[in-house]
Amino acid sequence: MGGRKGLGCDSAHHIIQTHVAYGQTSKHPSAILFVDFKSAFYSVLRQGLFPDDMDATSFMVAMHRMGIHPQHVDTLLQHARSEAAISNIPPHAMRLLHDMLHATCFEMEGLSEVAVTTRGTRPGDPIGDIAFNIVMAALLKDVSASVRPSQAVWEGAPDAVTDFIHVGLPAPLAWAEVAYVDDLALLLRAPTNSQLLDLAHVAASAVFQAAHRRGLELTVGEGKTELLWALRGEGKKKLQTQAAHDHGSIPVILPDQDLPLLLPVVLAYKHLGTWVQNDAKPLRAVRARLHAARQAWGPCASLFIQERGTAQNQDSSV
Repeated sequence: MGGRKGLGCDSAHHIIQTHVAYGQTSKHPSAILFVDFKSAFYSVLRQGLFPDDMDATSFMVAMHRMGIHPQHVDTLLQHARSEAAISNIPPHAMRLLHDMLHATCFEMEGLSEVAVTTRGTRPGDPIGDIAFNIVMAALLKDVSASVRPSQAVWEGAPDAVTDFIHVGLPAPLAWAEVAYVDDLALLLRAPTNSQLLDLAHVAASAVFQAAHRRGLELTVGEGKTELLWALRGEGKKKLQTQAAHDHGSIPVILPDQDLPLLLPVVLAYKHLGTWVQNDAKPLRAVRARLHAARQAWGPCASLFIQERGTAQNQDSSV
């Protein structure tokens, strides 16, 4: 959504708030899987963008110096060669993008030498958002393919609305994704708490695998990758007790991984600068805005009072 004209972060946030509000009014269990990618713009494999082979020598050397296992590097490159995320653009534009990502380097304060990049985009690169949006689209296709066998209905189709009066009810077991550049949120809904937890396991595993195949890692922790859940009905206390026993998280079994992913569960999350609560109430967001306004008012008022034209300064000068 971050790469589409006329759609800002407020559109993405309103969709998420609507999902939470529907769960509150319908009394159905719902959840949102918020995903944070580690160094997203600088970690994308360039080789996965183009249909033609791109020289990966410098990338392989850099990965060897970092201690990455050669088999994992080879797996990343094999997947990148088969992806070709950029399509439907003229050959000339394709070559221009190819040249922009070939032999790139940058300088910045604090670095004594010129930094040579082997993957991703450079800091401040104007095509950084575009490149990652393209990769995100390919990533979400993999996630959809992994979640679809769970029998959940995908509600992310951008169908045009033809009737604003007769609107069908959302499916009881459903999911959809809201992506704003590198900010990803998966909306989950189920008729029971156990089905909701199963769907969250499937979604988290799908995102991890799709990101791992492209050299991306998930940042798990406070304000990063977390599951905001709103449990309702039978089995609520049992799941809450189990999550508390696991230090406020749920273990997600990942394929080909020795340890599970400990996914934190929360009741509120700061998404795109505004708080989301599992009860659909804006109290925390309102308090955060009031606190920010008070902090901004102090320096602003101090500068205004110190001006020589104010009434207070005129009285003191007399």
